[in-house]
Amino acid sequence: MAKIIINPLPNDKKLPEFGKKQKDRIDIEADETIKKIISSGLLLTRDLNKLLSQILNYSNEIEKNISLLEDESFPEVEFQTIENDVFDELLQKGFIQLRKEDPTKARTLINEVVRKYESEKRITKREEIILEIENISNTIEEGVSNFESLQGVDLGNLPSVKLYICKFCHQVIQKFKFARSTCGCGRILEFKDTYTKIITCINENLKNFIRNNLWLEYGAEKLFQDCGYNTECGINLMGSSGITQEIDVIVEKKGNKIIVECKAGNIELNNILIFYSKMMDLGIFRGFIFTTKPLNEIEPAVQKFSTSKNISIIPLILETPTVNLKEIINNIK
Repeated sequence: MAKIIINPLPNDKKLPEFGKKQKDRIDIEADETIKKIISSGLLLTRDLNKLLSQILNYSNEIEKNISLLEDESFPEVEFQTIENDVFDELLQKGFIQLRKEDPTKARTLINEVVRKYESEKRITKREEIILEIENISNTIEEGVSNFESLQGVDLGNLPSVKLYICKFCHQVIQKFKFARSTCGCGRILEFKDTYTKIITCINENLKNFIRNNLWLEYGAEKLFQDCGYNTECGINLMGSSGITQEIDVIVEKKGNKIIVECKAGNIELNNILIFYSKMMDLGIFRGFIFTTKPLNEIEPAVQKFSTSKNISIIPLILETPTVNLKEIINNIK
């Protein structure tokens, strides 16, 4: 593979020595679970991307169901009454005809069926939702455990939420910490009047990390780090124009600086123009765009313009083996 040449920065084009990160970035980078996920080195693989998407979707389901359990107006009634079940079974067993032929046997049948249903646990809508939440939580944990075993990595402990639930009506009273309060059923609840469930459900940091495609940026940063580059991710830098530029990833090695843009969506000419203007404002003459899209979905004119501005587009980032990506980076000098 041909070497990609980067000219050192002229003295009057030094990158400004200061930059800022938004609070949400600082919080994300301090999150222990996210640190583990980044350090796995698997962020730019399809398998981990699929797992993270599943975790996000499952967590959204859990949160929606918890909201239902917190709602005082949510109906706390049985899905089916015992009377309906008893009546249905009596019909199936020919009760109407039996009552005409042998009233004594008909009464015995009634007693048998009623005893059967009275002995069964009748679950309410809220209890049904609690069971569903637990099943989804277990599915998340099982998926993570299977992934870790298969890949030989440790993704850390996923965040969880502790639910305090009324013993009488199964409404969720509090999350994380108990405090004496009045339930929707009218009771003033002490701690002994509740039971708890610990549910695996991702926090806001991990949600933002997945939903806003920050996994792609930190995956790109980790790739350059593994190739010996100094890096920063999600930083705001002041350009020579006085405008603050938002940078996905900036890397440096032996005085040469590169900025990387990460795209999970379409790449159009306007994206390249904006990226190139950032490069010029910061005095940087080499750029990369990492994208999940295939090259044939990017217009030839966009590719040509990108190449003319010393910007390399790396397509199908999730399908390209990590060793190949590192080869591309190691061939920059």
